[in-house]
Amino acid sequence: MSVPIYYLFGKYVDPLFGVFTGAVAYYLWENHPRTAPPQGSHLADLIKWRFTKPEDRPKHPDWDRIKADLQQMEKELAGPGGQTKQW
Repeated sequence: MSVPIYYLFGKYVDPLFGVFTGAVAYYLWENHPRTAPPQGSHLADLIKWRFTKPEDRPKHPDWDRIKADLQQMEKELAGPGGQTKQW
């Protein structure tokens, strides 16, 4: 029994085409301005962070900046009268 040539062609080319399509889609997702992840969250940055030694990583997040952002958000939600908005 002979296997048709188009079957063998599809058997080997389809997986390569799928991998190529997935790689191009991921590249576009990472680099398109509308869908790009925030700075520092790209795949290369995450891999670099993962393979750094734990003692070289920052020990604590920047709590002062986080607190300032939270206070700014609370002021914005409070409105002009100082009362929190009721949703």
